[in-house]
Amino acid sequence: MYILLCGYAPFSGNCGLDCGWERGETCMECQEMLFSNIKEGEVIFPEQHWASISLQAKNLLRRLLVKSSSLRLDAEQVLAHPWIEGGGCRNLLDTPGNLRRQTSIQNLEDFASRAMAVNRAVEEENKHAVAMKVPAKSETWSFDSSPPLFLLFHY
Repeated sequence: MYILLCGYAPFSGNCGLDCGWERGETCMECQEMLFSNIKEGEVIFPEQHWASISLQAKNLLRRLLVKSSSLRLDAEQVLAHPWIEGGGCRNLLDTPGNLRRQTSIQNLEDFASRAMAVNRAVEEENKHAVAMKVPAKSETWSFDSSPPLFLLFHY
């Protein structure tokens, strides 16, 4: 929803160097800054792109982008939120222009993939206090969810 309203992700990381991060290349410092920002969970609404977005919309986003899933709004609460019940945004948004400025839609896909990995890592860290590798930009992970063979043939 954040991306739909403004055209870019709510969290970012940028080391300030010409490291190639903005062109889709890997920069461990930028990646670590991104993950740190995600883990901190501080949502900001830069005035240049958010001035025309209502306080109700920002309130909804703040309540959705909460680190703790137990504190996050569920689907029923989202649908009952005043901004949703009021019909959402009625302003002309800068989203299309901001999206065109993105180097590619792949950046958004990479961000989503890495954000989910960070979320899993944070949850695992909270459960087991064990560090977990987070995938690099454009790297994907998979795992086999099939039961072990000994369970399939055990009588």
